[in-house]
Amino acid sequence: MPRYQKPGVYFEWLDRRRAVAPLARADIAGFVGISRRGPVGVPIRVESWSQFTSAFGGHANVGLLSWAVEGFFANGGRKCWVVREASKSATAGKWILNTSSGQPAMTLGAASPGVWARDAALSITPVTTELFTLNIRLADGTEEVWHKLSAQPPSLELPAPDGKPLLRLTVKNPSLWLSPPVLTFMGGIDFVLSGAGVQIPFRIEHSDHLDAAAARHLSIEALVPEPDEVLSDKNWSRSIKHTSVFKTDPHFAGSLLNDPATGSHLAIVAESLVPPALVQFQFCKGGSDGLSDLKKEDFESGLQLLSQIEEIGVLATPDIAAQFSSKRDSLVSQPHCATAPEAPPVFDTATIVDLQQAMVGQCEELGDRMAILDLPCPEMTAEEAIKWRSKFNSSFAACYFPWLRVPDPLQGNGFVRSVPPSGHVAGVYARVEQMVGVHKPPANEVLDGAEDVTIAASDQLHGLLNDGQVNVIRAYPGRNIRIAGARTSCAETRWLFVNVRRLFIVIERTIRINLNWIVFEANSPALWRQVDRVVRALLEDLWQRGFLDGASREEAYTVRCDASTNTQADTDAGRLVCEIGVLPPWPAEFVVLRVGITEGGVEMGIPAEAQVA
Repeated sequence: MPRYQKPGVYFEWLDRRRAVAPLARADIAGFVGISRRGPVGVPIRVESWSQFTSAFGGHANVGLLSWAVEGFFANGGRKCWVVREASKSATAGKWILNTSSGQPAMTLGAASPGVWARDAALSITPVTTELFTLNIRLADGTEEVWHKLSAQPPSLELPAPDGKPLLRLTVKNPSLWLSPPVLTFMGGIDFVLSGAGVQIPFRIEHSDHLDAAAARHLSIEALVPEPDEVLSDKNWSRSIKHTSVFKTDPHFAGSLLNDPATGSHLAIVAESLVPPALVQFQFCKGGSDGLSDLKKEDFESGLQLLSQIEEIGVLATPDIAAQFSSKRDSLVSQPHCATAPEAPPVFDTATIVDLQQAMVGQCEELGDRMAILDLPCPEMTAEEAIKWRSKFNSSFAACYFPWLRVPDPLQGNGFVRSVPPSGHVAGVYARVEQMVGVHKPPANEVLDGAEDVTIAASDQLHGLLNDGQVNVIRAYPGRNIRIAGARTSCAETRWLFVNVRRLFIVIERTIRINLNWIVFEANSPALWRQVDRVVRALLEDLWQRGFLDGASREEAYTVRCDASTNTQADTDAGRLVCEIGVLPPWPAEFVVLRVGITEGGVEMGIPAEAQVA
């Protein structure tokens, strides 16, 4: 605000244009697949390749998820949600640590199920009698070091009649370490946990005032100790009628490693008694990937989890393709893992179709995302690809041919590996939306991170696939690997192109965000005019930015929200109806140059309208 000192008349120039809310995003991807490690059946937000490797591990010969996510970020992706799939048989390995005398000290479990932890070497270095340093290192170079940890879980002390400590109660249940309970002592020697209705065990450590050797267990309901003169003293029972809170050592390993937000990606504390003794190298034992009995229902549950995340705009499931096709046997070895992982099942054609139909069905039902469909295997021919695409007639899906050949750091089957293109294509969607706008077709774009394609398409083959609404990925000499198509799987002309469907998704999302406030407002002409102004301002901004076609705003969009769209029947039913029409920009898919010979030389002209097959 300007500061005025001398009296007079001043002018302030204001921009009277109506503020337009930023466009909603449709570039955030959702992935369901198989990874080396990480939480199972939990959507995890990932915003970089390094963040993915921290949570889910790096590349794995079993599973294509890591390759898809790497391709997504390599091509411009900025954010995605990932769900790791495994069956209920998946288990996590354990490290059992002892004291110097061989007594149990601490049990650590792998942070997630799988055989990945079998090559995780754990070391313990005592710092003091109460503190130690924990080091966990994987063969692929991943390492975590936790300094100055203690083994003391949350505890509280109960006083004797003379005020000195009598008993120490220690929380044994790991699920309570991050939020220790509040105990209410209800007279006598009965102990009740506030607001709880289940039994949770505690360990009792005796002080000098209680000469007893055996540890007792405290349940939430009541403590029934062995007969003891001190515990049966009524004066003592009356002196503890209060509420006590467990105190947690800030160095406690259980609360530091087990924290889901800031804790370890490799290990959690399952049991903590006393500080462990020196350990040079101890490898994790046990664990299973839960892949051999993976079922269609497991992937369906993962897709269902993604349906609950509203910001997702692209859906990809690279691991529902026929697992590794004819080269499967040579790809299930894992050079850097002490034990070969399980091999997932090969889904039959009907199962893959059902799962991809579930993807498309979710996109159609929610209306705010698109499915990128992978072909079942890298050896599929063009004719087979067209036949496969014909199973999905939807503007919310797009199919790409063929698979990609990408650098393989594992070198399990050579220096390159065949992977489905969905992750890379989703990254191109994000890059185009960020750099130009969602209205631009995600085609004629370089696929970064791809060395080659599994099948080279000729011009004739390209035309055949294009007519079959399969988007071709081609290697152009001197122009790298590029997407050479932007068609959906819908046969209807108006929904033929990916950018048209994605533009409508963004418009719908943005309008919904800007009109959330009108719910339960008085359904009157005044409200209709407000809705008209909000929608018209958004579409005007899109037209001026080139998101809509048309030489004038009247050609580019129409908005109608008045008595003609809101009848008395609609008003009585609590509905407000606003009719919107937009003219999306159609891609110049076929640019025709007409060449003719005149007296002055060669004459070239570009037709006024591009021909669309």
